[in-house]
Amino acid sequence: MSATQIVAFDRDGNAYVYAEARNAWRGGHAIWSEMERRHLPRYVPNWLPPKVSGDQYLRMSDEEIKRHFSFIATRCSSLGDEKGMREVWGLYQKPDVPEYEQITLLTTLDGVVVMKKDFDQVTRAFIAFGGDTNLPEQIEILCHMMGNDNVIACAWNQSSVAGDAWTATDYCDNCEECGGHNRPYNLFKDTGHWIMFEEEEIDG
Repeated sequence: MSATQIVAFDRDGNAYVYAEARNAWRGGHAIWSEMERRHLPRYVPNWLPPKVSGDQYLRMSDEEIKRHFSFIATRCSSLGDEKGMREVWGLYQKPDVPEYEQITLLTTLDGVVVMKKDFDQVTRAFIAFGGDTNLPEQIEILCHMMGNDNVIACAWNQSSVAGDAWTATDYCDNCEECGGHNRPYNLFKDTGHWIMFEEEEIDG
């Protein structure tokens, strides 16, 4: 089964998977779905048949939608609709969204790193967020990391089956023969991350 991976950075800045929270669908995807439900209007999918306009779709009841289309589409369930997902991801910038929800959402974005001094703020946000998520498991992991003197920061890989976002690739002089060799992402050497609570603007 897939998992949400919590990545730690050691004192040398090297990343490694510290622990996993079960079922990745209850990680980032569940958080995005919950944020959409709480803060965005009904989603109008881009695959509606010509005879059904967007306005007509918005006037339909949930029962009518399920009867005609079998399910209610959401921004998170419509594959390939990047515009819809950007609406969800962009909720961290809306002033009417509570801070604990903004923080929780930000932990799901690519490249985010949280320094150890801010772990407590993230765990409090996770507790307040609630929902049908694996956040309780993530809280336990973060609390354990707080007591580990070798951990200086953390990051997330939202799905263990989607590849490793925290491995860098270095190529040797003979790369055609060996294909290059990987090393852990390094917080002090690499630049593909941003630090939550320390940067005003985030490129998403």
